[in-house]
Amino acid sequence: MRSQSLTVVIMMLVLVALGSSDGIADDINSRIVVTGLVFDDGANRRLRNPSSLHYDANAGEVVIADAGNSRILIYDRDLIPRYSFDHFVPDRSTGQLVKGQPKAVAVNSHGEIIISDNLVNYLEVLDFRGRPIEKIFLDAALGDTSLTIRPECFTIDEQDNLYVVTTGDLVTVLVLGPDYQLKRSFGQKGTGPTDFNTVISICHRDGWIYLADVYATPAVKVFDTAGAYIKGFGGHQVDRADVSLPSGIAVMVDGDGQKYVWIVDGLRQVIKVLDSEGAFQAFVGGFGFGLGEFRYPTAIAFSGNVFYVLEKVGGRIQSFRID
Repeated sequence: MRSQSLTVVIMMLVLVALGSSDGIADDINSRIVVTGLVFDDGANRRLRNPSSLHYDANAGEVVIADAGNSRILIYDRDLIPRYSFDHFVPDRSTGQLVKGQPKAVAVNSHGEIIISDNLVNYLEVLDFRGRPIEKIFLDAALGDTSLTIRPECFTIDEQDNLYVVTTGDLVTVLVLGPDYQLKRSFGQKGTGPTDFNTVISICHRDGWIYLADVYATPAVKVFDTAGAYIKGFGGHQVDRADVSLPSGIAVMVDGDGQKYVWIVDGLRQVIKVLDSEGAFQAFVGGFGFGLGEFRYPTAIAFSGNVFYVLEKVGGRIQSFRID
């Protein structure tokens, strides 16, 4: 796919508003380079209500679920458009295929694209060109088709295990193996520190699963891949380490092996940077339409020292490099 007029790729240095002189703020010298800015799919279709972003490390590609256009968009690491396709789902009344609203996306090591869609209650597996391979019904995976459950968000690890947060009759994390068969589940809806309320973002890093919950405290909960609770941190008040709407989460590891949790706060229009124990380190962005600013950011993904931020209302993707 050839890039058209609405795609802008830029290189410039910007000073990002950072709220601390400690930790990662010193590591990056309070500077981030904006390396790319994209508004469209390369064919003059502007992004409309994009909801999910995934970096495919094997292919070096950025994959976007563009719900408003019913499309999956694929860019290279420099945000040059490569390919896109419509996502179709069966109409509930007629069974005829209609354009869907893809909500979340991930890619496994074989290049298979896993998608959830607002209009259906299953996960769909597609090939790299968007051709259907199979559907994963979570109630059937659990062996109880009387349940009404939907995938809310998911992440995938290096072994192609899929961690799916469910909503509906069962609020939990289902762990599906590389064959998409159920391996285990962990977590439940409740009010305890290890319980879930409304988890809308999840990521995996180095054997740990990070979940961000809109209402529960702690706001961020960390489990190992077997489902054992490790720790939690953050709330939903006005403290610098708190988040109002944690719509995206990612973990960065610096050159010294230190982990930092980056949380997209879709209501405050910033990305909060916390250390591995939840202590506030920095914030990135702020409301606006300029470079390095956000209009309702909704997702973040890392590739080494490069990260990508998707804006739901702003309808664009920005890429950044930490120098």
